[in-house]
Amino acid sequence: MSTSRPQRSSSNSARGGQRQPRIDGHQTNIARQLRRSVADVAAMFNHSESQKFWEELWSLVKTCHPRHSWEDILAALNRSREKRRSGKKVWQPMDAKLAKEELQGLGTTIINSPPGLEADLEEELEGEPGVHVIFCSIGTPEDLSDEQGARSNLVVPTDPHKGEMMTSMASEDWEKLEEDVGPGMCSNAGKKRTEEAKDNPLLETPTGPDAVSVWVHTVLVALLWARTTGRISLECHDWGWLATKLQDGSLVSHIQLLDKPVVVFTHMRRPHWRAENWKEECNTDRLYALVKRASGKHKVRCYPAQDEVIADCGREFDVRALDAIAKEAPANFSWRPRVCYGEPGPCKMAGYRGDMFVLAPSDTGPGQTYHGPADSPELLRLLGCQPQSNDMTIRPSPRSIPRGKNRQSTFAAANRVATVGRHIHLEKPASLESFGEIYVIMIDGKVTHKIITVNEGCKEPKDPYRSGLDPVRTFKDWTSYGHDEVTDDQAKAKGAELDEFCTYMYNGLIGYDPVNFETLKHGLKMDVGMSEPSPDGKFFVLGLGRWPGADLYAPYPGTTAPYDEIPRALGKLFARKFGFKIPPPREGEGEESDESDDSEDSEAEEEEEEDQVEEVEEVDDGDEEDEEDEEEEVELYRAD
Repeated sequence: MSTSRPQRSSSNSARGGQRQPRIDGHQTNIARQLRRSVADVAAMFNHSESQKFWEELWSLVKTCHPRHSWEDILAALNRSREKRRSGKKVWQPMDAKLAKEELQGLGTTIINSPPGLEADLEEELEGEPGVHVIFCSIGTPEDLSDEQGARSNLVVPTDPHKGEMMTSMASEDWEKLEEDVGPGMCSNAGKKRTEEAKDNPLLETPTGPDAVSVWVHTVLVALLWARTTGRISLECHDWGWLATKLQDGSLVSHIQLLDKPVVVFTHMRRPHWRAENWKEECNTDRLYALVKRASGKHKVRCYPAQDEVIADCGREFDVRALDAIAKEAPANFSWRPRVCYGEPGPCKMAGYRGDMFVLAPSDTGPGQTYHGPADSPELLRLLGCQPQSNDMTIRPSPRSIPRGKNRQSTFAAANRVATVGRHIHLEKPASLESFGEIYVIMIDGKVTHKIITVNEGCKEPKDPYRSGLDPVRTFKDWTSYGHDEVTDDQAKAKGAELDEFCTYMYNGLIGYDPVNFETLKHGLKMDVGMSEPSPDGKFFVLGLGRWPGADLYAPYPGTTAPYDEIPRALGKLFARKFGFKIPPPREGEGEESDESDDSEDSEAEEEEEEDQVEEVEEVDDGDEEDEEDEEEEVELYRAD
């Protein structure tokens, strides 16, 4: 027995010598990913000598960063460690393993953040932005100066109280931004009208704030707010710039010249294209192909991802998801309009005699929504479930409503027929006209704003009644619909039911497909209706607007100028989830850099050493205590 102890000590020493290169390799990889020194990384975790811990930590960082900030990863590690009831080591492999599972699990659960509209950002550190965002619109959107602020924010550069993001932009910056992204994303309307008035004496010359007003699309406002956090850098371009980069393939080199991870952010909203550009081809397939090519040597992704864009364009995916969730829902959340997916064969809505919606797919963005009588020949020709569906001749124009606008529209020509997917049709409940439609804004998985719009009785279909939803005002008086008035408490309970319904549907959508509903985790607009205008009416979701393209969250009634409360929250949340900061160089950073340069070979060296390490493990009992600790902590976590 006495002779075995020196042999065991020798074996431990041999194993320690084999483990250290692997630990060094993991530490170097982690430091390089986080842009920190190896010494800092080792010190953060008490210079742990557990090779298994560093292996799990590298797997965590490699998988979750920079999608999750380093602060978020540290918080998850600490939560995992706190769950552990015992353990002799400060850091154990299971801490990193469970932190990784938690962060990856955010795709299937509501993000567990504090209440309140604005994302709760951790204390900001000094440093440079760690992620670069390239923003491009797809196609050529209409000039924002021609719309009434439904999808844009009004900026007055001379207003001293316009907010941190807008204060960071000088007047000439807004002009440069319009040059970069086009007037469909940023329009210096005040300057244009001033110039027009100089040439036309019949036009009134704008004065005061009107003379310098700028309209900025809310998605772009959100990204400008994200930039103020210091976690991302931002460049903005129009479709012409992107089309050129796609045509000559130079997008790859443009991305690879950047020294940080890249997010290519595309805003896709075809219904808002200029009419003269509706026939324009926007081949986004090449965009995804080039980004994939660039990802071979660079950390880059598209947002929204290609699969989610395809799902959004097709329309059918969202409706099927909503139907599937309703089938499993409690009775008060299970009501759905009748729907037929336009498949060849008997129509699932045969015999229906009311009004219906026809949802058209698109290859470049959410398509048009038509509505009219269920027996309308013009609409029936669009449907694959009808014998005459393939008739593509010029036909009388159905009513066309871009998504996000009111649904009582004047007649307009369907000038472009979508070629992707099927047209589907569904029941249009009469309550959408008489009672109205509720737009529910959700940010970070929480209901933050509710807007109700009513078209019936409006003098102009394009100008519906719109107001913030107050439960007592909205859900109390039902006498005009043939029902009794309810109490204030009952009306408030109906409002709470709406919030509960939206949260239930949100959870269902994320659980149904976390990939194709990824952007919903940041923000979305639910179009909610009621089965009937009564105290017993059941809520249902008519449509979804993913936040990179959702309209009607700029002019929320009740907020104050510059009315950027919602895009501000979305932008800061986006920065929190995708961005991070690169700390400034510290003393001794250069000494570590040489070690980092060799990190690309570290994984290969680990594989070569693995067999040697395993051979040592077979004869080594000196680390049995470590293994027992790991087994113990597994059981402790399971007990939780």
